[in-house]
Amino acid sequence: MPRGPRGESREGRVSSRAEQFRQRAAHCDHMASQVKDLDAKRSFVEVAAQWRKLARLTEALDREQNEPPQPN
Repeated sequence: MPRGPRGESREGRVSSRAEQFRQRAAHCDHMASQVKDLDAKRSFVEVAAQWRKLARLTEALDREQNEPPQPN
C-alpha cells in the first residue's frame, strides 16, 4: 500500500482529510447557529454543505485509488 510522507497509508491520510473536512463543516454549522444575519447564516450553511461534499468526494477517490486494477 502506498505510504504518505509521514509513513501513513494513503487510505489513512485521505480518511483523516475527510474527517477534517467534516469538522470544518461542523464549525460552519455552529457559526450558522450563532449569527443573526440571515445572509451570513445562509452562507455558513452553504459552505458547510460544500465541506461535507468534499469529504464524500475525498473518500470516494480514496476507495477508487485503492481498488485493484481491472483486467482489460
